[in-house]
Amino acid sequence: MIKQLITILREKRTQGDIRKVLFNIIDIGGFCGGVFALTISVAIGLPMIQNAAIFAADVVLLIGYYIANKKNNTNAAAFLIVSVVTLVLFPFMFYTDGGLYGGMGYWYLLGIIFNFLLLEGMLFYILLFLQVAATLFCFIHTYYYPSTVITLEKGAMYVDVVQSLLIDALIIGVIVKFQNNVYKDKLKELVEMNEENEKLAKIAADANHAKSDFLAQMSHEIRTPINAVLGMNEMILRESDDADILEYSGNIDSAGNTLLSIINSILDFSRIEEGKMEIVPVEYGTTSFINDLYQSIVHRADEKGLAFIMDIDEGLPCRLLGDNLRFSQVIMNLLTNAVKYTEKGSVTLSVKVSEKKDKKVSIAVAVKDTGIGIRSEDRQRLFESFERLDELRNHSIEGTGLGMSIVTNLLHMMDGRLQVDSTYGKGSVFSFVIVQDVIDDTPIGDYKSRLKESKIRESREDIIYAPSARILMVDDNDMNLKVTRNLLKLCGIKPDEAASGAETINLMKENTYDIVFLDHMMPEMDGIETLHRLRESGLIPNETVMIALTANAVVGARENYLKEGFTDYLSKPIEIRHLVEKLSAYLPQDAYTDRSGDKTLDGEDVQESAPATADEILEFEPEDEDDADGSGDFGGQEGYDTNALIASGVGLEEGMKYCGGNASLYFELLDDFIPSCEKRLEELRAFYASEDMHGYEIVVHAMKSNLRIIGFTSCSEQARNLEKAAKNKDIRYIRDHHGAFLKAVEDAETIIRNAAVQGSRFPD
Repeated sequence: MIKQLITILREKRTQGDIRKVLFNIIDIGGFCGGVFALTISVAIGLPMIQNAAIFAADVVLLIGYYIANKKNNTNAAAFLIVSVVTLVLFPFMFYTDGGLYGGMGYWYLLGIIFNFLLLEGMLFYILLFLQVAATLFCFIHTYYYPSTVITLEKGAMYVDVVQSLLIDALIIGVIVKFQNNVYKDKLKELVEMNEENEKLAKIAADANHAKSDFLAQMSHEIRTPINAVLGMNEMILRESDDADILEYSGNIDSAGNTLLSIINSILDFSRIEEGKMEIVPVEYGTTSFINDLYQSIVHRADEKGLAFIMDIDEGLPCRLLGDNLRFSQVIMNLLTNAVKYTEKGSVTLSVKVSEKKDKKVSIAVAVKDTGIGIRSEDRQRLFESFERLDELRNHSIEGTGLGMSIVTNLLHMMDGRLQVDSTYGKGSVFSFVIVQDVIDDTPIGDYKSRLKESKIRESREDIIYAPSARILMVDDNDMNLKVTRNLLKLCGIKPDEAASGAETINLMKENTYDIVFLDHMMPEMDGIETLHRLRESGLIPNETVMIALTANAVVGARENYLKEGFTDYLSKPIEIRHLVEKLSAYLPQDAYTDRSGDKTLDGEDVQESAPATADEILEFEPEDEDDADGSGDFGGQEGYDTNALIASGVGLEEGMKYCGGNASLYFELLDDFIPSCEKRLEELRAFYASEDMHGYEIVVHAMKSNLRIIGFTSCSEQARNLEKAAKNKDIRYIRDHHGAFLKAVEDAETIIRNAAVQGSRFPD
C-alpha cells in the first residue's frame, strides 16, 4: 500500500480510473494516519478502548482497499468506509478521545471530503445527511453533557490535536495535489488536441485548396475547347437554313451542353460545400423562363418517346424578381432526372400560383413522371452526395449522383423545401414552393398557344445592336479571340484585340474603351497583374468597365476577381446570352447609335436599323478572301497536301472539330502555327535554362492548346504533362521530358512544312 501511494505521488500523469486513484490516496493515507495515531495513542497513554477503535478503523480501511483493488468495486468500498468508519467508529472515538478538546473534529472533516469525492447519486445525499447529523449530534451533545466524554490530560490533548491536524492536512494536500495534476494533464491534453485539430484543419484546408486547383485546371482544360465548339455552333444554329446541318448542329449543342452540365454540377457542388454559392435576384420574364425549360427538355423527352406535358397557370405574373438561373437549375435537375428514369409514359411540369400577397407570389412547382419510382428505404439516400439509387436497375443510366443534393441545397438557400411522393414501379412527384417578388402582375395568359408559336431556333430578340461600342478583347489564345470576335459581330461590334498584357497597356494608352474583357491566364503578365499596372498608371478611365475573362470557373473565382479590382466576371466558354447580358449591363447609351445616328436600344428594330449581311456574320471569316469558300471538305485546299498530313499521323478530324468544321480556318491556323511555335519554343528554352517554372508553365500551357487545335494530340498531351509538372515544381520530370517535347514540336513543324505545297508557305 505504501509503495502504491508513493507511486501515485510521484506520477506526473494520472493513469486509469481517477475515482479509484482518489480512493486509494484517501484510503492509504487514512490507514497510515491510523497507524501513526495508534502509535501516538499508545505512547501518550490514551484509553485502550480508543486504541481499539483506531485499530478497527484501520481494519475497515484494509478491507475497503481489498474490495476496491482486488474486487474492482470502488463504490462498495467507499460505501463501507463511509457507513462504518465515519458513522460508527468516528462517533465512538469522539467520545473516548476528549470530545470537543480532541483531534476527532479533523477526522470528521476528512470523512465528509471522502464522501464528496467518491460517492454519487442518491447514496451520496443520504450518507452526507447522516454524516452531518452524526457530527452535529456529537458536538451538541458533548457540549451540554461533557461528563459523557473521556477527558484527556493537557499534554495528551495537544499531541492528539496536532497529530490529527497534520495527518488530515497531509491527506487533503495530497488530494489537492492530485486534482491539480489531473487538471494540468487535462489542460495539456486539450492544448495538444487543439494543436492537432489545427494541424488537421490546415491539412483539410490544403486538401480543399488542392481540390480547388484541380477544379480550376479541369475547368480550364475542358471549358476552353467547349468555348470554341459551342461558339461556332451558335453561329451555325443562327445562320444556317439547311435542315440537315441544323440537325447536326442541334446534336452538337445538346452534347456540348450535357458536358457543360456535368462540369457545372461538380463546380456547383464545390461552391455549395464552401458556402460560396450566391443567390442573385434579377428581373426576368415568366414566359421566356418557362419557354427555356420547355425547349431544354422537350427534345430529350421526344427522343425517348415520352409525352412532355406542360401544366402552366395562366395567372402567373408576367415579370418576376428572383434568381432565375438557380430557380431554373432546380427545375431542370428534376426534369432531367424524370426523363432519365422514365422509360414510357409521360413527364409533367406543373407551375401554379400558390399564393399572392404584398407584391410577392408563392409559386408551386411539381415534376411528375411515370418512371421507376423510389423504394421507401432509398428515400433518405436520395439527397446524399454521389449516391445513385437502385444501381442494378439503373446501371445503364449515366449520372454523377449530385443532382438531388444540389437541388435540396439550392432550395434551402431560396427558403424552399423539396417534397417527394413516390410509388415504386409507378412513378414519382417532386414538388416545392418558392417565393418570388412580382415586378409586373399582368397574367401570362394562354401559355400553350404561345408555345405553339415559338420556334425551336432562337431568334435575334436576345441580341443587342451596338455598332458604336468600344470593346477591347484580351486573350492569348487565337481560337478564343476568333470565337468572341464573331459573337460580337452579331451585335454589330468590331472589337480591338490584344494577345498579352503589354499589348493591352499600349492599346489603352491610345484608346478609351467602354468594356475591356481581360483574360486571366496569359504569359509574361497575367490578367490580374495587367489590371494592377493599368490602375497604377492611371490608364483606366472611370467609364471603362474591366471584366475578367477566364475558364477557371471554380469556388471563390468571382469573389477573387472582384477583390482584385475587376468590375465583373465572365466565364468561358462564352455563351451569347451571357455576353449580351454583360454588354447590356455596362454599355453606355451612345453605344447603341449606329453611324447614321439612329438608336437601337436593347436590340429593338435590329434588322431594320442594321441588317446583317452574310459576310458580316460569317463564323471565323478567313483573313484571305481567296479562302472564303472553305468548308469541311479537305480536298481542294490550296497550299497543303492533306494526304501527306494524314499519312504523318496528324489528326485532321480532331483539328476540324475545334474549328467547327471550317476547313479554311483549320488551314489558316496551320499557317499561323510555324511562326507562333518558333517564338514559343524560344521562350520555353529560356525559361527552362533559368528554371523559371511559372514562365515555363504559361508557355507550355499555350502550346498545349495550339497543338491540340491543329490535330497534334500526342504532342499536346506531352505539353499537358509538362504544364502539370511546372505547376507542381517537379523539375526532375521536366528535365527528363523537356528534350523529347522540343523534338516532338520540331517534328510537328517539319510535318507541316513538308505538307506545304512547294514548301513556299513559310520562310526558311
